Amino acid sequence: MRNFAEQSLDIARHIFGHWLGRLGKSGAAAMEMGYPTRPEEAGHLAHALASYVALAGQRSIPQGDLVDAAARCIASQFYYAPESSDGCVHAAMALMTLGLNRSKNAVWEQFPGEIQALISRWMRRPLAVGPSERVFSIAQGVVAAGMGFADKDDSDKQIEQHINEILRGPGAGFVSTAADPSGGRYDGSGLGQLLFLREVIQRHANVHVRERRLPALRSCFQKYLRLLPLLAQGDASCWAYGSPMGCLGTVYGCTAIICSLADGWVEVAQRAQCMDLLGRFSRNFFFQYVDQEEGILRLRDSERDIPEDESETQTCFDVARQLVLWGLFGRQVEEIFPKVEDLPLPTGGRFLPFSPGGRREQGLLLHRDAASGIAIQLPLCDGVGTPSCAHLAYPHCSGIFEAPSSGYLPILLPELAVNGHVLTPSFHGKNIGTGLGRGNEFQWSYEQPELVTVGGNMVSGLASCKVRWSFQGTKVRSEFVYSPKKVLRLDGFRYMVAIPVPHSKAILRGIPILGEGGPNPEILQDDFQGEWQPLRDVGENPAMRTHTGKIRYLLSYVRLLPLQMQTGRDYRFSVSLTPDIVRL
Repeated sequence: MRNFAEQSLDIARHIFGHWLGRLGKSGAAAMEMGYPTRPEEAGHLAHALASYVALAGQRSIPQGDLVDAAARCIASQFYYAPESSDGCVHAAMALMTLGLNRSKNAVWEQFPGEIQALISRWMRRPLAVGPSERVFSIAQGVVAAGMGFADKDDSDKQIEQHINEILRGPGAGFVSTAADPSGGRYDGSGLGQLLFLREVIQRHANVHVRERRLPALRSCFQKYLRLLPLLAQGDASCWAYGSPMGCLGTVYGCTAIICSLADGWVEVAQRAQCMDLLGRFSRNFFFQYVDQEEGILRLRDSERDIPEDESETQTCFDVARQLVLWGLFGRQVEEIFPKVEDLPLPTGGRFLPFSPGGRREQGLLLHRDAASGIAIQLPLCDGVGTPSCAHLAYPHCSGIFEAPSSGYLPILLPELAVNGHVLTPSFHGKNIGTGLGRGNEFQWSYEQPELVTVGGNMVSGLASCKVRWSFQGTKVRSEFVYSPKKVLRLDGFRYMVAIPVPHSKAILRGIPILGEGGPNPEILQDDFQGEWQPLRDVGENPAMRTHTGKIRYLLSYVRLLPLQMQTGRDYRFSVSLTPDIVRL
């Protein structure tokens, strides 16, 4: 673990060195590869730099002065993008990290009066944030009160209320980052928000609040700690659906384990498993995302990508801040817990209900086959409103069942075009149930009384849909039964299978991938009377990149002519997949 801690700090220094050379006098980082700059990037970089200075005790590196760079980024954030709550909160956290007392703060006195006035006004102005960003309001209150910008400190009450809402809310203790309180977005972003809240509490000026509220987070973290062994993918990554996937999602998993071990929040029976997962996740990060020659992160290249609405720059800064925590707590963890060999991960399935009851039941199905290494994450959770593959209700599995990082395709799901709506059996349902079939076949089913669009909206009066998935070894079967409520004109029907290939260089040996036989789809029943289309080679299409590699081929099953769907009968579409899995 000591080598792990030193390596983590070393990579953080390389990331800072890489971006300090691109940091202008205004504090804005120049972007690479032509992707647009996001308004919150300066604040995220300032937070990462300040964390390194405070925790590593090093104010400069050969590429430049870290405190001066942090000051420029803080000033840039409040001057050029004061409307960005995300960026300004991170910039404020950076300011407080560099010194709670303004008269002794390492950068406050460097700011001209105009910048000091901007920061002071922002600290006193209540943030207009939604339910998913309430932690930003808490952070603003902690900084404002701690640094003397506000006379009243009600952050303790806000923290207590927020933690209680998480534990007693519909997510069964998991954090939802959905902007709409009636929905629920349960993915890696919730764990990231929980880690941020932990840091906010640790930075609180009142020691009594820290001592009282940090232990209250224990129940939240233990929910995720029990989830992480089930999330672990065959390639040793963590989150395979939602946002963030890939690098940052795996890094959040590592940080949650390290901080929980250091805080003593891990039960004795879980410690060996947590150390095993820490080893797996960190190997995935170091081998797949760290450029071994330059020591910096590579998230986008000719073979892989992150979603187009995510910033590679900001992700690098967020990862660097987590690496600083790895370096700090990694040494403590080593002194308490010895290194363990890889433990076998269990075979079996489990469904986690996030919001049972009501019109929108949500949850996450997890299934693993230890013999082949296949590990499936099938979410029934709301997305972000923009059609994408990240939250679709198909079996996400790194290297086996994948989809492009950006854009939308009906991967392993039927897509119906009816009355101007594009419909998918995803996001939420009702009457969710699990069971065992013949030969210990694990079954999972749900219903949609009203159909749902690719944007997550229900459309009343068209039809209902019943969905059933079953898993046995590597075999995956799905069945979708549509029951029209009135005569419908079906203008389009699509079902697509993506055949991914791993990255040519940044890949771990021994992980399960698709062999020459591919996913081997077989149509068991089709009342829509579609046809397989010629196999398309999309390996050179930049839109077909995933977070681990790229999509080489697309196989489409399509109905080319309109179909009039009648009431009083069911339209069934059933598919079997038996992927050819080999070890790389």
